[in-house]
Amino acid sequence: MFVELDKNYTKGSEALKTLVEQIYYIDRSIIKCDFKGRGVSLEFDTDSIVDEKILNDEIIQMSKAVLQSFDRAETKIIFENDGVGKYNLGPMRELINTRQVIETYPGVFALQGDFLKRIRKMDLYFKSYALEKGAIEQHFQPTLPAKSLVENGYISSFPQHPLFVANVFRNIKNINKLSKDAKEKPINSMHQWLDDRIDTHKQILSPTVCYHCFETLRNQTIPVNGSFYTAIAPCHRHESRNINGLSRLQTFTMREIIFFGSDNYVETNRNEIQDHCKSYFIDLGLKFRIVTASDPFFTSGAEAKRIYQSALALKYEIQTYLPHSDTWISVASFNNHQQSLVTPYKIGFDSNSDLYSGCVGYGYERLAYALHSQFGCDQSSWFLN
Repeated sequence: MFVELDKNYTKGSEALKTLVEQIYYIDRSIIKCDFKGRGVSLEFDTDSIVDEKILNDEIIQMSKAVLQSFDRAETKIIFENDGVGKYNLGPMRELINTRQVIETYPGVFALQGDFLKRIRKMDLYFKSYALEKGAIEQHFQPTLPAKSLVENGYISSFPQHPLFVANVFRNIKNINKLSKDAKEKPINSMHQWLDDRIDTHKQILSPTVCYHCFETLRNQTIPVNGSFYTAIAPCHRHESRNINGLSRLQTFTMREIIFFGSDNYVETNRNEIQDHCKSYFIDLGLKFRIVTASDPFFTSGAEAKRIYQSALALKYEIQTYLPHSDTWISVASFNNHQQSLVTPYKIGFDSNSDLYSGCVGYGYERLAYALHSQFGCDQSSWFLN
């Protein structure tokens, strides 16, 4: 199936990238979406029956909304570094063959060997910096209450991403029947005999680290001189068919630095942490750029949210270059939440001014992958070890 798009879409643009990513959520039968010529080409699951007219109309409607929002929220390049890497072959095959990365589920990888050591080394660097700034180190479990992500607006803004956790119905007959089905029924029909035995989804696998921090500070008061926190944790997001090696994962590792204080305090610290990261990446010899960015808002209010976030420069990203695919991926983000999160969590401030918050996140699998993409898998030959 082919759907012709507005002529203003250009190959490689953020608008087109966002559109293609979001098309997969229109219908679960879509298994492939590619930009070709002046439109998108779709492939479907062979077992599915699709109403192409309805699907065409939904894609056109989504296309207009995405293009309009990006027309009014232009991505700006703030800084570029050329880097010194000369490697231009994709590292994924060698990482898999040497068992440094092992895919255990689509978009979920176990890590070991030199790849993991590199992540540990980078984390020590960022963690040490956070502690030097006086951050309180925290440790979190994988889940958050579902109601927390309703209250903070995550589910209303990003309804495509949540991964819910549920327990079995607390009923002895149901539990025994589930045990019997697991022994006797085929695995490939598991969804048929499992779905009707699952209770209400009251927990969510956390999509980001900072929400845990906000939950721990619910109804608490931040001191007048501000506060810093840091933690490393796995994050989980349903990415549909957008999963792509180590550049787009369902489960990934992030360290975040979260900070609270006055508007000036938050903005100043966000800029300082960004400059620190920028210097580190230059020292690593990475080819990267710093750009204005917006989150992957999905709903009918996406345009207004993206424009607001862009106009106030509330989000910057560091994007690293992947030479083998001639693409860029985000490996770090620098965010000013303003009061959007302290308000729903009812976090107070021991000051006459309003409380603001911000966070910085480093995506370790992507960052390590970018390094291997630019310098190869022999870390002894890298520009900076």
